[in-house]
Amino acid sequence: MKELEFNQDISQSFVNGTMAGFTDYVKRRNQDSRDLIVSRGGAWMKGNFIDNAVANEVKKLGNFNYQIKMAGYSWEYLQFSYYDKQSDIVNNVILKNYKTLTNSISNRNNKLPDYLAHDSVGNIDILKEHKEKIHATGQAVQLELLPQISTSKEKLSKTNSSRFYVVGYSLGQDGGIESLKLLMPNPVTNSLVEIEDWKEYIAEAPIQPNPDDLNLFQDEKNIPEAQYDDTSNMKYEIADNAEEKDN
Repeated sequence: MKELEFNQDISQSFVNGTMAGFTDYVKRRNQDSRDLIVSRGGAWMKGNFIDNAVANEVKKLGNFNYQIKMAGYSWEYLQFSYYDKQSDIVNNVILKNYKTLTNSISNRNNKLPDYLAHDSVGNIDILKEHKEKIHATGQAVQLELLPQISTSKEKLSKTNSSRFYVVGYSLGQDGGIESLKLLMPNPVTNSLVEIEDWKEYIAEAPIQPNPDDLNLFQDEKNIPEAQYDDTSNMKYEIADNAEEKDN
Protein backbone atom coordinates (compact mmCIF):
# COMPACT_ATOMS: atom_id res chain seq x y z
CA MET A 1 0.00 0.00 0.00
CA LYS A 2 2.98 2.32 0.42
CA GLU A 3 3.05 3.05 -3.30
CA LEU A 4 -0.47 4.49 -3.07
CA GLU A 5 0.38 6.74 -0.14
CA PHE A 6 1.93 10.20 -0.37
CA ASN A 7 5.34 10.85 1.10
CA GLN A 8 5.45 12.33 4.58
CA ASP A 9 6.23 15.87 3.42
CA ILE A 10 3.22 15.97 1.11
CA SER A 11 0.92 14.41 3.71
CA GLN A 12 2.02 16.85 6.40
CA SER A 13 1.66 19.75 3.98
CA PHE A 14 -1.98 18.88 3.27
CA VAL A 15 -2.68 18.54 6.99
CA ASN A 16 -0.89 21.81 7.78
CA GLY A 17 -2.92 23.62 5.15
CA THR A 18 -6.17 22.08 6.33
CA MET A 19 -5.54 23.08 9.93
CA ALA A 20 -4.42 26.59 8.94
CA GLY A 21 -7.47 27.09 6.75
CA PHE A 22 -9.82 25.78 9.40
CA THR A 23 -8.19 28.08 11.97
CA ASP A 24 -8.73 31.08 9.66
CA TYR A 25 -12.33 29.99 9.20
CA VAL A 26 -12.87 29.72 12.97
CA LYS A 27 -11.42 33.21 13.51
CA ARG A 28 -13.61 34.65 10.76
CA ARG A 29 -16.76 33.03 12.14
CA ASN A 30 -16.05 34.40 15.60
CA GLN A 31 -15.34 37.87 14.25
CA ASP A 32 -18.53 37.81 12.20
CA SER A 33 -20.53 36.70 15.23
CA ARG A 34 -19.36 39.86 16.99
CA ASP A 35 -19.81 42.20 14.03
CA LEU A 36 -23.04 40.93 12.48
CA ILE A 37 -26.52 40.46 13.85
CA VAL A 38 -26.82 37.20 11.89
CA SER A 39 -23.71 35.34 10.75
CA ARG A 40 -24.46 31.64 10.41
CA GLY A 41 -24.32 31.93 6.62
CA GLY A 42 -20.55 32.07 7.07
CA ALA A 43 -20.62 28.31 7.65
CA TRP A 44 -20.65 27.88 3.88
CA MET A 45 -17.14 29.35 3.70
CA LYS A 46 -15.31 26.54 5.49
CA GLY A 47 -14.30 24.67 2.34
CA ASN A 48 -13.03 27.86 0.71
CA PHE A 49 -10.83 28.69 3.68
CA ILE A 50 -9.38 25.18 3.76
CA ASP A 51 -8.75 25.02 0.00
CA ASN A 52 -7.08 28.44 0.04
CA ALA A 53 -4.73 27.56 2.90
CA VAL A 54 -3.84 24.18 1.38
CA ALA A 55 -2.96 25.96 -1.89
CA ASN A 56 -0.64 28.30 0.00
CA GLU A 57 0.94 25.38 1.82
CA VAL A 58 1.55 22.93 -1.04
CA LYS A 59 3.05 25.62 -3.27
CA LYS A 60 6.04 25.53 -0.92
CA LEU A 61 6.75 22.03 -2.23
CA GLY A 62 7.30 23.48 -5.70
CA ASN A 63 5.65 20.76 -7.79
CA PHE A 64 1.94 21.36 -7.19
CA ASN A 65 -0.62 23.05 -9.37
CA TYR A 66 -4.29 23.60 -8.76
CA GLN A 67 -7.36 24.11 -10.86
CA ILE A 68 -10.48 26.04 -9.92
CA LYS A 69 -13.67 24.04 -10.43
CA MET A 70 -17.29 25.00 -10.07
CA ALA A 71 -20.23 23.33 -8.38
CA GLY A 72 -23.41 24.83 -9.76
CA TYR A 73 -23.29 28.54 -10.53
CA SER A 74 -21.26 29.89 -7.64
CA TRP A 75 -19.58 27.22 -5.51
CA GLU A 76 -15.86 27.14 -6.26
CA TYR A 77 -13.42 24.52 -5.04
CA LEU A 78 -9.84 23.55 -5.85
CA GLN A 79 -8.44 20.38 -7.37
CA PHE A 80 -4.74 19.94 -6.70
CA SER A 81 -2.35 17.97 -8.90
CA TYR A 82 1.28 16.98 -8.95
CA TYR A 83 3.36 14.78 -11.23
CA ASP A 84 5.22 11.89 -9.60
CA LYS A 85 8.30 11.24 -11.75
CA GLN A 86 9.05 7.90 -10.14
CA SER A 87 5.67 6.39 -11.01
CA ASP A 88 5.01 8.57 -14.08
CA ILE A 89 1.60 9.31 -12.60
CA VAL A 90 -0.34 12.54 -12.14
CA ASN A 91 -2.01 12.59 -8.73
CA ASN A 92 -5.17 14.69 -8.40
CA VAL A 93 -6.56 15.62 -4.99
CA ILE A 94 -9.64 17.37 -3.63
CA LEU A 95 -10.63 18.01 -0.01
CA LYS A 96 -14.06 17.14 1.31
CA ASN A 97 -15.93 16.82 4.57
CA TYR A 98 -15.88 13.05 5.15
CA LYS A 99 -19.29 12.81 6.81
CA THR A 100 -20.90 14.88 4.10
CA LEU A 101 -19.36 12.77 1.37
CA THR A 102 -20.37 9.42 2.87
CA ASN A 103 -23.88 10.74 3.51
CA SER A 104 -24.20 11.87 -0.10
CA ILE A 105 -23.17 8.38 -1.24
CA SER A 106 -25.83 6.82 0.99
CA ASN A 107 -28.46 9.27 -0.23
CA ARG A 108 -27.65 8.31 -3.82
CA ASN A 109 -28.42 4.62 -3.20
CA ASN A 110 -24.78 3.93 -2.35
CA LYS A 111 -23.46 5.43 -5.55
CA LEU A 112 -20.58 7.86 -5.88
CA PRO A 113 -21.48 11.39 -6.97
CA ASP A 114 -21.08 11.66 -10.74
CA TYR A 115 -18.04 13.92 -10.55
CA LEU A 116 -16.20 11.43 -8.31
CA ALA A 117 -17.10 8.45 -10.48
CA HIS A 118 -15.93 10.28 -13.59
CA ASP A 119 -12.67 11.62 -12.17
CA SER A 120 -11.67 8.36 -10.47
CA VAL A 121 -11.79 6.04 -13.50
CA GLY A 122 -7.98 6.00 -13.42
CA ASN A 123 -8.14 4.34 -9.99
CA ILE A 124 -9.74 1.13 -11.24
CA ASP A 125 -6.66 -0.83 -12.30
CA ILE A 126 -4.43 0.24 -9.41
CA LEU A 127 -7.08 -0.70 -6.85
CA LYS A 128 -7.55 -4.08 -8.51
CA GLU A 129 -3.81 -4.69 -8.26
CA HIS A 130 -3.88 -3.97 -4.53
CA LYS A 131 -7.15 -5.67 -3.67
CA GLU A 132 -5.48 -8.26 -1.43
CA LYS A 133 -3.86 -5.53 0.67
CA ILE A 134 -6.91 -3.32 1.13
CA HIS A 135 -9.42 -3.87 3.89
CA ALA A 136 -12.94 -2.55 3.97
CA THR A 137 -13.42 0.60 6.04
CA GLY A 138 -16.39 2.91 6.28
CA GLN A 139 -18.04 3.12 2.87
CA ALA A 140 -15.48 0.80 1.26
CA VAL A 141 -16.28 -2.81 0.40
CA GLN A 142 -14.11 -5.90 0.04
CA LEU A 143 -12.28 -5.36 -3.22
CA GLU A 144 -11.97 -9.07 -3.93
CA LEU A 145 -15.69 -8.90 -4.71
CA LEU A 146 -15.15 -6.48 -7.58
CA PRO A 147 -17.78 -6.97 -10.28
CA GLN A 148 -16.89 -7.14 -13.94
CA ILE A 149 -15.79 -3.76 -15.25
CA SER A 150 -17.64 -2.50 -18.28
CA THR A 151 -15.54 -2.63 -21.43
CA SER A 152 -15.62 1.13 -21.90
CA LYS A 153 -14.48 1.84 -18.34
CA GLU A 154 -11.74 -0.78 -18.54
CA LYS A 155 -10.36 0.65 -21.78
CA LEU A 156 -10.44 4.16 -20.37
CA SER A 157 -8.70 3.12 -17.16
CA LYS A 158 -5.88 1.45 -19.08
CA THR A 159 -5.15 4.64 -21.00
CA ASN A 160 -5.37 6.81 -17.91
CA SER A 161 -2.08 7.81 -16.27
CA SER A 162 -3.61 9.61 -13.31
CA ARG A 163 -4.94 8.83 -9.86
CA PHE A 164 -7.69 10.62 -8.03
CA TYR A 165 -7.70 11.09 -4.26
CA VAL A 166 -10.00 12.67 -1.72
CA VAL A 167 -8.67 14.04 1.55
CA GLY A 168 -11.61 13.57 3.89
CA TYR A 169 -11.65 15.62 7.08
CA SER A 170 -13.92 14.88 10.05
CA LEU A 171 -15.12 17.18 12.81
CA GLY A 172 -15.15 16.16 16.46
CA GLN A 173 -17.62 16.87 19.25
CA ASP A 174 -15.82 20.11 20.05
CA GLY A 175 -16.35 21.36 16.50
CA GLY A 176 -12.68 21.06 15.56
CA ILE A 177 -11.02 18.79 13.01
CA GLU A 178 -10.29 15.45 14.66
CA SER A 179 -9.14 13.32 11.73
CA LEU A 180 -8.06 13.36 8.10
CA LYS A 181 -7.98 10.37 5.77
CA LEU A 182 -6.45 9.87 2.34
CA LEU A 183 -9.06 8.09 0.22
CA MET A 184 -9.33 6.72 -3.31
CA PRO A 185 -12.83 6.54 -4.81
CA ASN A 186 -13.58 3.29 -6.62
CA PRO A 187 -16.13 3.88 -9.41
CA VAL A 188 -16.68 0.13 -9.86
CA THR A 189 -17.75 -0.61 -6.29
CA ASN A 190 -19.01 2.93 -5.63
CA SER A 191 -16.88 3.02 -2.52
CA LEU A 192 -14.17 5.03 -0.81
CA VAL A 193 -10.99 3.09 -0.14
CA GLU A 194 -8.94 4.32 2.80
CA ILE A 195 -5.29 4.54 1.78
CA GLU A 196 -3.86 6.22 4.87
CA ASP A 197 -5.02 7.76 8.14
CA TRP A 198 -3.39 11.17 8.63
CA LYS A 199 -4.63 11.74 12.17
CA GLU A 200 -1.10 11.53 13.57
CA TYR A 201 -0.08 14.56 11.50
CA ILE A 202 -2.67 16.87 13.06
CA ALA A 203 -0.72 17.45 16.27
CA GLU A 204 2.35 18.37 14.19
CA ALA A 205 0.53 21.16 12.35
CA PRO A 206 2.03 24.51 13.43
CA ILE A 207 -1.30 26.37 13.30
CA GLN A 208 -4.18 25.18 15.48
CA PRO A 209 -7.52 26.79 16.34
CA ASN A 210 -8.00 28.28 19.79
CA PRO A 211 -10.20 25.80 21.71
CA ASP A 212 -12.22 28.68 23.15
CA ASP A 213 -13.07 29.86 19.64
CA LEU A 214 -14.70 26.50 18.91
CA ASN A 215 -17.46 27.23 21.44
CA LEU A 216 -19.26 29.10 18.70
CA PHE A 217 -20.03 25.82 16.95
CA GLN A 218 -21.79 24.18 19.89
CA ASP A 219 -25.07 25.79 18.79
CA GLU A 220 -24.59 24.31 15.32
CA LYS A 221 -23.94 20.70 16.36
CA ASN A 222 -27.46 19.58 15.48
CA ILE A 223 -27.37 21.11 12.02
CA PRO A 224 -26.46 18.44 9.43
CA GLU A 225 -23.08 19.21 7.94
CA ALA A 226 -24.57 18.55 4.53
CA GLN A 227 -26.57 21.75 4.87
CA TYR A 228 -23.27 23.57 4.50
CA ASP A 229 -21.12 21.29 2.37
CA ASP A 230 -23.23 18.96 0.25
CA THR A 231 -22.81 19.88 -3.40
CA SER A 232 -23.13 16.32 -4.67
CA ASN A 233 -26.29 17.03 -6.64
CA MET A 234 -24.88 20.07 -8.37
CA LYS A 235 -23.25 20.06 -11.78
CA TYR A 236 -19.47 20.04 -11.51
CA GLU A 237 -17.44 21.69 -14.23
CA ILE A 238 -14.11 23.41 -14.73
CA ALA A 239 -14.30 27.14 -14.20
CA ASP A 240 -11.13 27.88 -16.12
CA ASN A 241 -9.33 25.04 -17.89
CA ALA A 242 -6.08 26.94 -18.08
CA GLU A 243 -6.05 28.49 -14.64
CA GLU A 244 -3.06 27.35 -12.61
CA LYS A 245 -1.80 29.84 -10.11
CA ASP A 246 1.60 30.05 -8.50
CA ASN A 247 0.40 32.30 -5.70
